Amino acid sequence: MNIEIKMAATEADREAIYRLRYEIYVEEMHIFGAVADHERKMLIDPNDADARLMYALVDGEFAGTLRLNLGKDAPFSQEFEETYNFERFRPAATDAQMMAITRFMVKEKFRGSPVSYYMIEECARIGIREGIEVAFCDCQPHLIRYYQRIGFQGYECEVYNDPEFGIMVPHAFVFGDAGYLKSIRSPVYPIIEAGPEYPDKGRKINELMGRTNVRGIEAAETSENNVYDVPFFEGFETSDAKKITSRGYVFDVKPGDRVIRQGQTARTVFVVLSGSLEVCNDQGFCTAAHPGDVVGESAFLLNSRRIADVYAGDEGARMLSLDESRLQRLVNKPTPLAAMLLLNLSKALARKMAAMRTLTTKAALSLAA
Repeated sequence: MNIEIKMAATEADREAIYRLRYEIYVEEMHIFGAVADHERKMLIDPNDADARLMYALVDGEFAGTLRLNLGKDAPFSQEFEETYNFERFRPAATDAQMMAITRFMVKEKFRGSPVSYYMIEECARIGIREGIEVAFCDCQPHLIRYYQRIGFQGYECEVYNDPEFGIMVPHAFVFGDAGYLKSIRSPVYPIIEAGPEYPDKGRKINELMGRTNVRGIEAAETSENNVYDVPFFEGFETSDAKKITSRGYVFDVKPGDRVIRQGQTARTVFVVLSGSLEVCNDQGFCTAAHPGDVVGESAFLLNSRRIADVYAGDEGARMLSLDESRLQRLVNKPTPLAAMLLLNLSKALARKMAAMRTLTTKAALSLAA
């Protein structure tokens, strides 16, 4: 496999990138259909105008792409200002020392290959070359572990609701914190370690990070002591429950936020810890999910796309996201833990189907009356 990482140098390069976006986002993921150029099969947005566009080739085939917006190239858009809260870091870094990484995607056949890491490594090299001291990105809950393994960290910034993706979690990468990157064995540590040393600036940026709104399960359990006090974990020993939640994250969503969009390919399973959710199918029937209930289990169990939209209720909700790959490894083993986990997921699905059936019957009787 011959992997090449390049920057778009011509309009033809950029158009090929826009077509790859269309293929992945519009045709595969069924998002951005309302704003895409369907005639030319391209997906372009205003943040492309001043961006540097990267792409990956595998044996000559377009395999992936991402977008870099550098503060030194052009002022950040209002969208980026609101998403990443750049103002928080301006006491320690100028706009010319900041970079946003977005529209990061890899064609399905190359997912699981080194393509994504090659592109991130090139981002690190560009950051060093351009004097970047902090880079920003955002991701859906099921990708948090991927970005944190690279070296991105959560910081005090609102988890926000994207109309296409749903819940998105901002992250920051501090170029001056080589010690942290070494401690987590980041794949880009050798690149950062070979670059210039600026530990004092890295320390100042770290001091501005604040408390992240998304916590690993260990931190959430220590601070709140209620993660396992919900019906979904009934029947589990604490040690088994911790095996299930390993690599999980706890986060809050605001009233009306969309947690899951129907048709999405991600199969993260969520447990409601507090508050409530509304689960609505394409026929307009909605049912509520309360603390201890599970959402997303249908797509996980069936290895399929999402079959319903899920929104935070009137008071918002605190959610626990369960890592899909971790759950898959657990249920694939013939153990009592796997049997209990599958039983609880099946019960959650059965309760939801029963609630939907009740609503459908009531609606039919109402119409008949």
